[in-house]
Amino acid sequence: MTIPISRALRIETSTRLAFVGAGGKTGLMFQLAHELPGPVFITATTHLSTAQITQADRHFSIDTPEDIPVSRQKLSAGINLFTGPVTEPERTSGLKPASLERLLSLANRLDVPLLIEADGSRRLPLKAPASHEPPIPDFVDTVVVVAGLSGLGKPLTSDWVHRPELFSELSGAMIGDPVTPEKLMRAILHPDGGMKNIPMGSRRVVVLNQVDTPEMLTTAQEMAGKPYSNQDGLLTDFHAVLACKNGTAEAVYEPVAGIILAGGEARRWREKGGTQPKQVFHVGGKPLVRRAAELALAAGLSPVIVVTGAIADEIGRAVDGLPVTLVNNSDWSQGMSTSMKTGLRAVPEETQAVVFLLADQPFIPVEVIRGLVEIHARHLAQLAAPTVLGKRTNPTLFDRSLFPELLKITGDEGGRSLFRSDSTYTPQWLEWKDASVFADIDTFEDFEKLSRNHKDP
Repeated sequence: MTIPISRALRIETSTRLAFVGAGGKTGLMFQLAHELPGPVFITATTHLSTAQITQADRHFSIDTPEDIPVSRQKLSAGINLFTGPVTEPERTSGLKPASLERLLSLANRLDVPLLIEADGSRRLPLKAPASHEPPIPDFVDTVVVVAGLSGLGKPLTSDWVHRPELFSELSGAMIGDPVTPEKLMRAILHPDGGMKNIPMGSRRVVVLNQVDTPEMLTTAQEMAGKPYSNQDGLLTDFHAVLACKNGTAEAVYEPVAGIILAGGEARRWREKGGTQPKQVFHVGGKPLVRRAAELALAAGLSPVIVVTGAIADEIGRAVDGLPVTLVNNSDWSQGMSTSMKTGLRAVPEETQAVVFLLADQPFIPVEVIRGLVEIHARHLAQLAAPTVLGKRTNPTLFDRSLFPELLKITGDEGGRSLFRSDSTYTPQWLEWKDASVFADIDTFEDFEKLSRNHKDP
């Protein structure tokens, strides 16, 4: 399944977006423009090939700000391309700052998306920016840095890389050596490389383009980093990494948080003779809540948020030393929904999905969490959960687009209502054969039964 580029980028119609880098950024820009409801404005702060003008429904050659039309009547309902005049053979000049300001004013007045090509690459898959590049306007709210993976494994020469000497300085690769994923990552993450001139506060996205084989998709996943691989990667400094080919996304890698719901009083556990709160009951030498936190951390979820409530101090001691965030739900007695909402409100703005984990499922393997995260990446799924023989179980994943719906839920219920057959949302499922790994502990008898059938992971 492929994902439309507009959905993969999470674009809003009022976006002010700049494309930089190399490896097919112009094609991606026009594909995005075709997917957005018109009219759409496209311009460039650098040169643009005259051959690309034909991709627009209407082209405006702008020499002075007065050449910008002032009304919707003179615009196409589709793609409107604004460039400077042709000043070199087969290349238009970039729009001058005064003209760009006037175009922005028109886009703001008409509430029209504005897409900007702010870099040149001589149609090569990789590049390094020169001292004057990239000219990204400061009003841009999203910057998309494009790199073509067809350049991986190729020699660092001008046949494959625009400005190879500069790329060598940024990446540490020697001229003539094969370009490796590690060297490309270094160049993208360098302040004078892919991070250069990005306006403060803008959303930062890397598009790894030309992902034409399953092996390249695996490389893109590894370059994205946690939680999609076991290493830090591009997601350390970017809000999303897209693996694309032919104008669509094969996968969307984004930060995914873990929320551990541990705010209740475990009434059934106490009624059945539990001598200490269930969340801090030791299984395999560790408190249940600590096991859940370590599972989330091992899966690469970040941040990991532990929601406390009835026994906040004890849970705090149980997870002491782990890199987790503790948030207390003072309304825990009002039901699970209050803990869920407390956790959601603590999620950083850049997080695009969350996995909810329960403290009393001690035998879930890390592969289950990673499987849910991978489903989200490959489908941009709004919600996902494991199933055993067609029956849904926990943990569950929810996309940020569903956070408003989750925040409406009340009482002693989590997000299960969004999975019901009468819901307007379509879940993605992770099929699992071993039902026992999802068993939870409600009573001490449950613990004894599970302990007989499981070895500590």
